[in-house]
Amino acid sequence: ADCTERVRTGEIHSCVLFDPDFRVKQNGTNHVTFVVDNSRVNLVYQVIDALGKEFNLQSSAITRALTDDLLERLLLVQREVVAQIALADSVDADHAAVLSRLHESEDALKRVDLDIGFADLREVRSRVQTLSALVIEMDQAAEDAIQDTIDVIDDVKERCTACSNATIAYLESEQEVLENATEQLDALAAGAPTAVAEVGKIVDDAAQAMLKAKNRFDEVARASTDIQDALAMSGERLTLASLKLSQLRGTLRNINDALQKPLGLHSGSVSAPITTTIEPLSEESQLTFTYPAILMLVIMFLGLMLSSSLIVKDKTSTAAFRNFTTATRDEYHVFLSFVTTFLVLFVQCLIVLVITWFFVDTSFFDNFGATLLILLLGITLFSFLGMIIGYLAGTQEASMLAALSVGTVLLFVSNLVLPIEQFAPIVQLIAGFNPYVLLSELLKQSVLFGLNPLEAMDQLGVVAGAIVLLFVLILVVQRSFKSRFFQRQAKDLTADEFTATKRRVKPLSLLGRDVHDLFDLLEALDAMTRAQFESVVTTAKNPIASWVRTELQMRSLARKLRTRSKERMILALDKYLKRQTKKLAKQKR
Repeated sequence: ADCTERVRTGEIHSCVLFDPDFRVKQNGTNHVTFVVDNSRVNLVYQVIDALGKEFNLQSSAITRALTDDLLERLLLVQREVVAQIALADSVDADHAAVLSRLHESEDALKRVDLDIGFADLREVRSRVQTLSALVIEMDQAAEDAIQDTIDVIDDVKERCTACSNATIAYLESEQEVLENATEQLDALAAGAPTAVAEVGKIVDDAAQAMLKAKNRFDEVARASTDIQDALAMSGERLTLASLKLSQLRGTLRNINDALQKPLGLHSGSVSAPITTTIEPLSEESQLTFTYPAILMLVIMFLGLMLSSSLIVKDKTSTAAFRNFTTATRDEYHVFLSFVTTFLVLFVQCLIVLVITWFFVDTSFFDNFGATLLILLLGITLFSFLGMIIGYLAGTQEASMLAALSVGTVLLFVSNLVLPIEQFAPIVQLIAGFNPYVLLSELLKQSVLFGLNPLEAMDQLGVVAGAIVLLFVLILVVQRSFKSRFFQRQAKDLTADEFTATKRRVKPLSLLGRDVHDLFDLLEALDAMTRAQFESVVTTAKNPIASWVRTELQMRSLARKLRTRSKERMILALDKYLKRQTKKLAKQKR
């Protein structure tokens, strides 16, 4: 806030504000704010450029370092991306193989029929028992059949008397086989219960084993269902992972392709890590910035030209002698001339302000008290300066040229055309006392920043001191001009004539001043006040008329000077001197 206020008051040109943590950091930008007085339109951008160059140098160095690091990291990323693409291709191939084997296993598991029908071994046991009974019955039936066969063979042998011995032998051998078969059947029939018992035991054991196997198969079937579900889910997830892997591989390839293209990067093409912001003191328009300087410029030129012109016109008018010979103080004449100029300029300023009020959207009247004070000081100062020019100039043309020259010098040694800071140090020092610079800056601060007059007492004191000094100079110049005015007629006389006149007469003493001729008398009368004149010239005596009649031998003029009016006496002297001057001028020609 203090820095900004110093810019506002004009002590400094710019204020640079840094971030509290101003340093090179990750994911952050350092911010620099320039606080400038944008009403100094011809200086503000030069200040910004000068400061910006320094920041750009530092910013460029930081940028190059950051860019080099960025490029190195990009190259590293490119190498890593290429490696990851190869790894992704390998993983994708392995993933495809695993997914294929998984689908094969799932299909093979689906083809396995675990729905096995287990027989009930209790029924087998009953069937075995039934079979044992049938075996006994069959044994009995077989024995009966074999016995019947043996009986038939015996009967055949008895009846077959004509049979050969071979036939008889064959029958006997068959009979023997049948008998052996009977014995075997008996043996089998005898071992059938034991075998049945053993088979029953085996069946019981098999039944227990089958029950356990059935339970295990049921568990396997349930596990197979779970495995199928898990395989199906794994297949879906592997498929989804394959899609994501494909996307990842595609992204990596895109990154690789982008990195393989020319990046177009170098150390000077990356955005600066330091950003700058221009923060103006006022958000007013450009017209508002230049309006105070232009208004004060108008006041300056009008004050210089108008006051000087009025003074020259007053000096060269036919009433000039009467004005000098009236019984009034010199300060009164100066004051009246100033009032005339002041009123004219004040009315013109009012007209400009009224036009501004209606047609220009500015904040000119927000601080009207201070603004009006500065305008009045400006009118006063430039009116006094113009009056001095008028008293020094001899003609209207000379006064106009002098006023324009002074105004032009004050204009160019100001901030309106070129910044003061660009001038030489000695010129800058002189410009610090330029009344136009002081007043225009005060007016600008009043309009834009709401200047409090108490805050600018130093500048206002300088302006007031300049006004007092100019007033004193006006009095000195005015009195010098009056003296020259009364003496200018003597310049038409030759030196011999003038000195001869002085040698012939006896000086007249008026209030301690010796009068040698009419010109001295005219100056002495002009220097007298009315009271002093009345103390010298009374009803009873008139030493002035007596001196003119006796010493100068001018009886006609002496009769005209027999008056108690100072103005009439001075007017009579002036007319006589002008008439005599014309006569002498004609004689010289």
